[in-house]
Amino acid sequence: MGIKVFFFKSKGCPQCQATAPAFNQVAETLKDKIQVNAIDIMEDMQTAIDNGVMSVPTIIIFRDNIELKRLNGIVSKDKLEKTIREFLEEPTAGR
Repeated sequence: MGIKVFFFKSKGCPQCQATAPAFNQVAETLKDKIQVNAIDIMEDMQTAIDNGVMSVPTIIIFRDNIELKRLNGIVSKDKLEKTIREFLEEPTAGR
């Protein structure tokens, strides 16, 4: 599966709590088309560092391990789903 979506969050972060329902809804809607991973930066700080996460919430969309888009702050369900769908519809280079 080419598209992966990482949701970097932290416990006690009000913005993360506001974004989580949107992330979960989009993950469920697109479960057959994308892989998702919610990462608590306090539990997996190295992954956050490796991905240059400077604040939470941060959502990063990857295709074949290449970063396509980064969304910082509160993100609505509609914006997140629209952004991911744009990448799902793009033809893969070289095919």
